[in-house]
Amino acid sequence: MKPKISIIIPCYNVQNYIGHCLESIINQTFSDFEVVCINDGSTDQTLDVIQTYAKKDPRIKVFDQENKGLSESRSLGIKYATADFIMYVDGDDWLELDCLESLINTKDDYDIVAFSYTRDFKKGSIPKKIGLAGEYNANLIQQKIVGPIGDELKIVENIDALVPVWGKLYKSEMIKDMKFYDINQIGTWEDGLFNLQVLEKANKVFVIDRPLYHYRKTNQNSFTNSNRKDLYKKWLFKFSLIQKMILNKDQNFHVALQNRIAISTLGLLLSEVNNNNSILIKLKGIKNILSDNTYHKALKNLNLSSMSLHWKLFYTFAKYKWVKVVFVMSKAILFLINRKN
Repeated sequence: MKPKISIIIPCYNVQNYIGHCLESIINQTFSDFEVVCINDGSTDQTLDVIQTYAKKDPRIKVFDQENKGLSESRSLGIKYATADFIMYVDGDDWLELDCLESLINTKDDYDIVAFSYTRDFKKGSIPKKIGLAGEYNANLIQQKIVGPIGDELKIVENIDALVPVWGKLYKSEMIKDMKFYDINQIGTWEDGLFNLQVLEKANKVFVIDRPLYHYRKTNQNSFTNSNRKDLYKKWLFKFSLIQKMILNKDQNFHVALQNRIAISTLGLLLSEVNNNNSILIKLKGIKNILSDNTYHKALKNLNLSSMSLHWKLFYTFAKYKWVKVVFVMSKAILFLINRKN
């Protein structure tokens, strides 16, 4: 008899965390599941750790491959998953012990169950509030992933609250034929593109606004911590892919995409500020980003009225290309982000 839930865990150099992750899964209050661990060419003891757990618990399956990256590992996990439902957990994260039970006990037959999470820093934990709870049409969730509109701009920090593939329980039939985009092509946001495609096929989504997942923020190599070459060009390609996906959608989708493009300049600016170049080269990089037609147009049309004062100021300065002020503010934001860790 096949298991009810397949939990896919991409594993790369997580020897210090994967034990905690697996313990949180094998001790779940709901036990009808399998764990699909994809070791992505780890160079530490990750493979040894997951193989040790697999010997003790037959629900854990281990697949080893050369290093191919997160997108390939997640796609391969779909191939090996055998259950009715599929969910993702990153190898350095963990679950609340009643997570699976809470998901599987939703009363109706939903295509996707989404749920909230806790961000765990070195100096504390902060629950993420999605701001939604209950049943929703997949079209609405899809628009919110594309980007915020109207009052959704009040909390800029929540722009990606629904984006991650962890924090979701998918019907297997919804994603069995799907693959993740290569992060080398799009820079980031492979989760978002994946979910936009899934939601195009879905009807009903149930949202649990309770943090059932723990997102470890102390082991991240994100663009805020390391510069990624040609990131703004890769993001332009990503935005072109989103544009094609929403081509026949209503106006809200197109406004949402423009808002996402405008708000995403923050990530590009943080990446630029955080690289190892001289200040002059950083300032030139910021000017190039703010002068790019796609980003400039989106910033120009961004409605700032709902935003908090500090974001109003930041995006106003970005809109008018006050490069030096934007540089200083980006440095301050980066400092605050790093201080949490």
